[in-house]
Amino acid sequence: MLTYRTQLEQQAKVAFARVEEERRREQERVDFLTMQIDEQEAALASLAVDQVSEKWLIDNFIKGLRSDLQLSRQRVINWNAACEAARQHLILRAKEKKVL
Repeated sequence: MLTYRTQLEQQAKVAFARVEEERRREQERVDFLTMQIDEQEAALASLAVDQVSEKWLIDNFIKGLRSDLQLSRQRVINWNAACEAARQHLILRAKEKKVL
């Protein structure tokens, strides 16, 4: 029985590690998109007044980046919730193992 509970605990550890890695990866994407938006806004500000078509392109690119950023931020929130659930599951499995 202890071997079975040890195996369940190991599975919970692996599941938690997977979820935490996905959360970290999505947070890195949020950071990257934020940096991209800042760079594009700086590029937009440095354009001359008569470069209307270039400004239009950059402005629309920034809109797309902001949309991606919003989606990624929501994913981070979802992954945070999944991490917490996986952590709670891992704690439960560790306690069950120690009971024996």
